[in-house]
Amino acid sequence: MAALKDNINEMILNLKEQTLKNAEQDWLKTNLARISGLMQGHRDLPVVAELIMDELVPLVSAQYGAFYLAEDADGGPELRLVGSYGYPDDDGRPTRTRLRPHPGRPGRAQPPIPVRMTKATVNRLAHALDDLASHMDSDQNVLTGLTEDYKEGTSAFREKRKPAFKGR
Repeated sequence: MAALKDNINEMILNLKEQTLKNAEQDWLKTNLARISGLMQGHRDLPVVAELIMDELVPLVSAQYGAFYLAEDADGGPELRLVGSYGYPDDDGRPTRTRLRPHPGRPGRAQPPIPVRMTKATVNRLAHALDDLASHMDSDQNVLTGLTEDYKEGTSAFREKRKPAFKGR
């Protein structure tokens, strides 16, 4: 009886986690669809960058946002500011940033930490659906294993007889 109670409590926790993940996925899908719909027909990169900044930065409750484009320059790779949000229009603000080599990897340019963190976040979101599907699969296997039909099916298989399923 205690094992059944533990299984039910585990299923409740899994259901709660799954509900939160579904809400996050719905939020992500809805907003990605909305932003991609707004970008339809725009071909000018600065216009698209400003549009993304105007929609995305407030959506994630940030105060500032910047959109950079990587370019090859004479002295090595540079990031050029293409669009921003919440940045004051200041002539003293640099619009280009040179990428410096990472001290742990000589000769290889690394983007700044915020750029690497953003890339890691995007990669995590891209794999979120895989994680979601695997959790759903394990939850369904646990739920299936608790049914009377599962027990009847395994018993019938062991006893080499035809199962009598009841739909429970």
